[in-house]
Amino acid sequence: MQHVSSRQLSSNEFSHALLVSLILCLIISRHPSDVNVSDGKTKLRRTPMLMMCVCRTPNILSIDWLEQSAKEQYVLETDDFLLLNDKEAEKTYNFSMRTTIENGKTARMTSGGVLGGWAVYICRGVAGKNAPSSKEFSLLIEAAGATMLRNLDDVPTPDKTIVITSDPLTDDQRLEEGVEGATGRGAKLFTTTWLFHSTIITQQMCIDGKGQSTPTSGKQGRKQPQKAVKFSPESGGSRKSSRK
Repeated sequence: MQHVSSRQLSSNEFSHALLVSLILCLIISRHPSDVNVSDGKTKLRRTPMLMMCVCRTPNILSIDWLEQSAKEQYVLETDDFLLLNDKEAEKTYNFSMRTTIENGKTARMTSGGVLGGWAVYICRGVAGKNAPSSKEFSLLIEAAGATMLRNLDDVPTPDKTIVITSDPLTDDQRLEEGVEGATGRGAKLFTTTWLFHSTIITQQMCIDGKGQSTPTSGKQGRKQPQKAVKFSPESGGSRKSSRK
């Protein structure tokens, strides 16, 4: 690509390029607490970035927001650019983006995130196998408001601890050091399907007294028993939505 210096740009062109650069810096910052922008060309996929963003922000937006903000040379309000009409993705993952956004707002306000107040341990053999990497898991659990546990040697509050396994649970994970002791003292044992499909993507945490996921009271519609759903590697964004 040929380098073009700022002296070769008109004042308007330079301002436009500067604004785009500033907004992009905002988007790719380590904590995506402000916006997540889709290219509007491909369907929504349950990637690590999307899951982190629905935990952090209500602003899951079309690329039109970025383009129009640059055109107007100021950051536009986001309400008219929300990605709310990807029916195919909503059917695939059994959720409503509109409801997820509202649930996320409530979770962040009341408990600091959908997993706020909980500690989470990821069993060996989970990360990287149809699931995020270890680093992505840490960022996702943090974004959801929980504390990431590196081991189960000392669990101060077992009744507020979640142990995540593969789906299906393997014998090695069931017998992993500390798992039986933690669950025997009240820790909840869940699969990645529960974490990604029933909790993160809906921004609702549903647990009964025995640590099993339970149907919601209607906010995400009637939930059906979930099969293991393969995790989508990080890739292109979401389908374009119509504006309000």
